[in-house]
Amino acid sequence: TKRKMCSVLGFEESGDVFDPLAPLHDILDHSGANSMAGALASLCSMVQLPPGYLHARSLIVRFRKLRESSDGLPKVESSVIPVIKKLVSPADKADLAWWCSSQYASGSVEQLHCLDLAHSNATTASEEIESLQGRASKEDERAALDRVKRIDTARAILSDHILVDKVLEQNNSSDLVQKVYKSIIRKVQKVSAEKESYCPEHFVRELLIEGSLAAALASLDDCDGFTTVHFRSLAILVHDACKLLASRYTHIFVGRVARILARRWMINGDDASD
Repeated sequence: TKRKMCSVLGFEESGDVFDPLAPLHDILDHSGANSMAGALASLCSMVQLPPGYLHARSLIVRFRKLRESSDGLPKVESSVIPVIKKLVSPADKADLAWWCSSQYASGSVEQLHCLDLAHSNATTASEEIESLQGRASKEDERAALDRVKRIDTARAILSDHILVDKVLEQNNSSDLVQKVYKSIIRKVQKVSAEKESYCPEHFVRELLIEGSLAAALASLDDCDGFTTVHFRSLAILVHDACKLLASRYTHIFVGRVARILARRWMINGDDASD
């Protein structure tokens, strides 16, 4: 049987996938990798790989080395974008940007930048397949749509996470209140990431639920020293975070969400499962 060529990421290690760039990893793994990739770029056509694949592999090898040595990754503008521009296929661009997003620090602006790149190219790839009007396989159509959905969900969650983090910069809160607020955000982000589809209104609802629970538990813990002043400060942070989300998504009405939660609590008490 004919062996398939590797993808832009080159992670497939199976008998039916051929990766002609794997032997070059050691050569690309040194300080002059960029110039070396440029010198060897013509090899892509010789081994029947699309243009830009060697530069993409050089970037992957470089990022892996930096992660292993715990060194900081370079800015997206100076490292990822130049390589993205050398690739031809929007799908390849989206897959590389998606992989790069997983290498940057979780919750960072650089990670969001990569997801923005991935989303725009994934959308283009999906539109290209759609324009084929039935000439593309159902499997390719489904894969393109799933790619867009996966990236869009991760991008929306991260974007909103960065937005609610800005609340800490806008409010002068104590270290104790900031600690509790950050724990709330982590829990809400985890719950949002576990859902099949992301809904900003659910993000607001979880913020109010986790915020109320965290404030109540902290108030009952005599060892924490969580006073009424801290309670009020935390409430302001959660309120401001919800307000920012409501400003971004005009269909969200925080007051309505809060009233629904309060009504459910009055009827079901702490035993409510949802």
